[in-house]
Amino acid sequence: PSLSAPAPPPPPPADPFAAAGLGPAAGVSFVPLAMTTPAFGSKWMAMASSETKAQVPVARREVANSPGALGACWAGRGFAVVEVIGKTLEVILAATSAPGGTLVCVHAKLAPVSSSAVVTVRCADKGLSPKAIEILAGALAL
Repeated sequence: PSLSAPAPPPPPPADPFAAAGLGPAAGVSFVPLAMTTPAFGSKWMAMASSETKAQVPVARREVANSPGALGACWAGRGFAVVEVIGKTLEVILAATSAPGGTLVCVHAKLAPVSSSAVVTVRCADKGLSPKAIEILAGALAL
C-alpha cells in the first residue's frame, strides 16, 4: 500500500483583531491608576502624538448604552475610571502597565446605533496601545 503525506493541520481560528493590526496582549497587564479629571486632561494633551484609535464591537447588552457600566466592566481589567460623562456616553480611564509602569490614558465613546465603542488610547509606549485596546475589547465581547 502507498503512504500519503498526512493532512495539513487546520488553520488557526480567525483573529477578530488581526484586521485592526492588534496582536496578543501576552505578558502585559494593567494596574488601575486613580487620577483627577484635570490631571488626566493634562497627561492626555501631552501624549497627543501617540494616539491609537479603534472601533470595537459591544456585545454586552448591559454596556451598550451605559458609559458607567462600560467603565465598571473595564475596571475589572486593570483600568481606573477617572470620569463617566453620561450625557455624551463617554468614559475616561487611566492605568499603568505591568511591567514597566508606563501611563496609559483611555477615552471611549459609546455608539449605541452601531453597538460599538470608539476607543482611543494614548501612551508614551505606542506598542502598549494596541494591547490595551485588545484587553478592553475582549471585556466587551463576553
